[in-house]
Amino acid sequence: MVCDTRLMLQAFLTSVRQNYARSHKLPIDEVDFEIVVMLQRLELLPESSQFDPAAEANPPQSELMEEDSFTTIEPEELTELPESGVYVHGLWLQGGRFDPGLRALQESQPRELFSRCPILWMRTRHKPEIQYAGQVFDTPLYKTSARRGILSTTGHSTNFVMDIQLPCHHEPDHWIRRGLCLLSQVDFV
Repeated sequence: MVCDTRLMLQAFLTSVRQNYARSHKLPIDEVDFEIVVMLQRLELLPESSQFDPAAEANPPQSELMEEDSFTTIEPEELTELPESGVYVHGLWLQGGRFDPGLRALQESQPRELFSRCPILWMRTRHKPEIQYAGQVFDTPLYKTSARRGILSTTGHSTNFVMDIQLPCHHEPDHWIRRGLCLLSQVDFV
């Protein structure tokens, strides 16, 4: 499913949560998104293999491989719909980058203002079921790089969308000082 960034992203994401809540007979206040960064092991790259997002989403700690053994997934490789939620492609990171080898946020490369964010699986779940294996940073997602907006009549900001939990190895203050955020569109690339 494609969502145009000129539309109300908050309304789209609420409808995704609402569909899950209705199908599982839960109050919508008890439903949220579990963020899964879509990576695949380099061993799974033979042309004959098919990517299985459910199997690769959260591999057990005992199966984690050494650094640089993971790579990002291209949109063309996702041939099936997610079991719940939506895949998000086309976001940009400002103030940092996501390293697939370390499976975590890292410092930006020199002279790099924006870096592509891997595809995210915004998996709808019952809030008590949401667990993250390690430390995460609540990365703010904005529609534009202005990082400010006007409070609309619906009570939503015209620019801030939501916080996205991304895995990291530093304390949250580290990323706050760097101004790390996700953007749905950038001024220039």
